[in-house]
Amino acid sequence: MKDLEHIWDQSNDRWIFIEHQDGILVGLNYMQGDEYETFKSNFAKNDEKLTEFAIKMLDFRGEETYIEFINKVIWLYFELFQQA
Repeated sequence: MKDLEHIWDQSNDRWIFIEHQDGILVGLNYMQGDEYETFKSNFAKNDEKLTEFAIKMLDFRGEETYIEFINKVIWLYFELFQQA
C-alpha cells in the first residue's frame, strides 16, 4: 500500500514530502518556507537523489524520532550537495 505524507515542520521552516510503499521509504522531498501551494505544485514528488541518500542513511539512524531523522538527512544532504 502506498502512503503519501505532507508534513509541516515549523522548527525547520519546511514542508516535507514522504512516500512509503508497504512501510518502506520510496520517496522524499522538501521545500524551505511555508508556501503550501508552491510545495504541492513543485515539491510534493520524489527527489530521487535525496531519497537514495536517505535510504542509505537509514543504517545510521539513532534514537531520534523518524521526522527528526528525516530532517537530519535533509540538512546533511543540503550541506553536502546543494551549496556548490
